Amino acid sequence: MLVDDHKMILNGLRGLLETQIAFRVVAEAAGGEEALHKVNELHKANGKEAIHLVVTDLAMRRGTINGIQLTKKLLADFPALRVLVYTMHDEEAYILQAIQAGAWGYVMKDEDTAVDPVIEAIHRIVKGHKVFPLVLKPEEHLTPTERQVLWLLGDGKSNAYIAAKLRETSITKRTVEKHRSNIWDKLKEYLSEEDSENPTVLINIATRYRDRCPFPIIIDAKMKDGSSR
Repeated sequence: MLVDDHKMILNGLRGLLETQIAFRVVAEAAGGEEALHKVNELHKANGKEAIHLVVTDLAMRRGTINGIQLTKKLLADFPALRVLVYTMHDEEAYILQAIQAGAWGYVMKDEDTAVDPVIEAIHRIVKGHKVFPLVLKPEEHLTPTERQVLWLLGDGKSNAYIAAKLRETSITKRTVEKHRSNIWDKLKEYLSEEDSENPTVLINIATRYRDRCPFPIIIDAKMKDGSSR
């Protein structure tokens, strides 16, 4: 089922999906309320297998239910249903909301890849894989020094530069390399199987961290509690 308030996008998606033998579009809706109604009607008429997956926009002008709310309501009534959010919004907050709502994937409408991202995402979702952009908060998993190293990696700095930058903490180039290895070992536990096997993903994480946060300052514990000048 396709849910979007732009008719051209609905028509484009339907045409794209109908080129795939494995897919069949059984319904369309221009808003959240209409989508809920159609899903209920289809399931009543055809049983729980009437719809397997819903591809929904995030923000829709028709009605009061957005894509996140639609996902929550659909999965509350039909927990076996799978939802893919298809949107122009790439903010991490929306991606996290989609994950928390129970969606199986989140794809950008303007993503430029060799294989259409919607087709690829649906193929992966029906095989049991969740499909989300890389969203991770490293500060929740790393030591203060590791956060500094990660931030500088995201700023495009070399191991030698990072060692010089952090020389006050007696860090060497070899220590930086060890920190990089430790950072990757910690973070890959939270990644998909595919991403965890690709060390270059670390730079993507570092760049997002650098863009989102200021350079992390380590506050000496003695200075913090006032026990030292």
